[in-house]
Amino acid sequence: MHANSQLIYFTVVNGAFERLTLNWLCNVAEFEGIHRRLLIVSTSKMLCDSVHEEYGEGLKCIFLRLPGFEEDLDWGERKYINFLAVRAKMMKILTEHSIRFVLIEADATWFQDPTDLFRNATLIDDADVVVPIKGDTSRGDIFAFSPMLVEPTNSSVILFEEMNKRLQGNDSLYDQDVLNELCSVQFRGIVCRNFEYSEIADGKWQVLVVHFKFYLDDEMKSSMKPYIVNNNFYVGIKNKEARQAINGLWFLTKSGHCSAAKVRRARERLLGESI
Repeated sequence: MHANSQLIYFTVVNGAFERLTLNWLCNVAEFEGIHRRLLIVSTSKMLCDSVHEEYGEGLKCIFLRLPGFEEDLDWGERKYINFLAVRAKMMKILTEHSIRFVLIEADATWFQDPTDLFRNATLIDDADVVVPIKGDTSRGDIFAFSPMLVEPTNSSVILFEEMNKRLQGNDSLYDQDVLNELCSVQFRGIVCRNFEYSEIADGKWQVLVVHFKFYLDDEMKSSMKPYIVNNNFYVGIKNKEARQAINGLWFLTKSGHCSAAKVRRARERLLGESI
């Protein structure tokens, strides 16, 4: 796959994610081209209205009418699993239409523009999907689900087809579980590769850097400057929002508008660089 191939960013959200989505859009607003290459699919019309009010109609937010999925979903409930299955179906459709994309989640924080990282991720190795590795692998799973770079290959189509089938047939499975299982056995030839933890990190990074930064040596600090940090150590929208705020990663003003100054301060504080 060539580095100049068209790349889009893709996310599926519901109304409960409105504030987190606006916070992430603020976070990446200064990265050239991210908004332009973004496709948001929302089961809440209000979320799309808020996005367009803040950033204009040029930012693509599509309302998907899906009764019962407009607001917060309880993690682990059947409806939550169904929502994941809907997302997997959309990923399959994009892949079938030969669209190269990165699945993203709006509760993450982007400290650096990852466009070149994504564009070049499969130049040497012909992977079908590239995903992050987890900071804690004690439970067996190695791969996190997002951000996921997807190359439009036959194997990727098969991956999402099988994922959807398994999610629909088992109330206790999550898309991340299925991804790890299918990748571990190279299901029907699927090739999965990973980003380095130093490139895309998770809640473990936040604990180390935010709470123990003064105890780390300079070499450790210099190696802990990821492009993206996932907010995946906490369950529930309110808990995620609270954790973002506590860690200085909430970029909206009290009136809900974007503060570029807050974004710059967070990058300076956590990456130790003047922006």
